[in-house]
Amino acid sequence: MQRVGFVLKIHPGTEIEYRVRHQHVYPELLQAFHERPVEM
Repeated sequence: MQRVGFVLKIHPGTEIEYRVRHQHVYPELLQAFHERPVEM
């Protein structure tokens, strides 16, 4: 199986905004991650 990935770089000074925007994830997405072998 081929695996694909990427590295995301954020601009200096935007770390707090990045964390705030990714703090709340849709419940449906979390459920899908739970039901399937997805590593984060």
